[in-house]
Amino acid sequence: MRSIGRRFLRIWRVGLKSVYKYLFYLLITAFVGAYCNTPLQASGHYKKILKRWTRHGTAFVVANLEAQLDWDATYLSDEFREASLDKMAPLLAMTPTEVAAERRENQAQEGRYDEFFIGAYAGSSDWPGMGKNTGDWSIVLEAADGDAVKPVRFERVTITQREKILYPYLDRWDQAYRITFPKTIHAGEKFTLRMTGIPAKSALVWR
Repeated sequence: MRSIGRRFLRIWRVGLKSVYKYLFYLLITAFVGAYCNTPLQASGHYKKILKRWTRHGTAFVVANLEAQLDWDATYLSDEFREASLDKMAPLLAMTPTEVAAERRENQAQEGRYDEFFIGAYAGSSDWPGMGKNTGDWSIVLEAADGDAVKPVRFERVTITQREKILYPYLDRWDQAYRITFPKTIHAGEKFTLRMTGIPAKSALVWR
């Protein structure tokens, strides 16, 4: 009887250990799954896409190395629009209906226009006289074939917390703009955003 009792106890302990191992496995699996969907992971994904579609340029005065133009531009590609929506939807507590409507609007805009968000410092808060000198500034979009297209809409954007979250390159001296061009860019092709003016010139290239 003792032998049978010890054997039963041994089997019970082995079975109990197996149950503990299984429960531990389930706990770890749940933890990893939750971690992979944390805002931290989502933020890392957004940063990669932001970097992919953003370019930076600076133009200096040769005599004293004073910055005449310091700017960042983000091309609002379909991929970027989707990533920014994924980032902002939880923060704004958007409903599924609101997200779907925003997605449809983004797709409509991306199909008709090429849009850029720009943060720029040029010593002035006025457009188009952005520079410290009196020369006017202009901006054009050049497609792979070299044709230059002028914007159809230019908007000054008030920098709110939303802009600071989506475009962390903005600083306290920047002015923000949203520039819209006729649809010119084709997937996989090089394009250039070119800023020209008397004070300075700068070109940002996406390949």
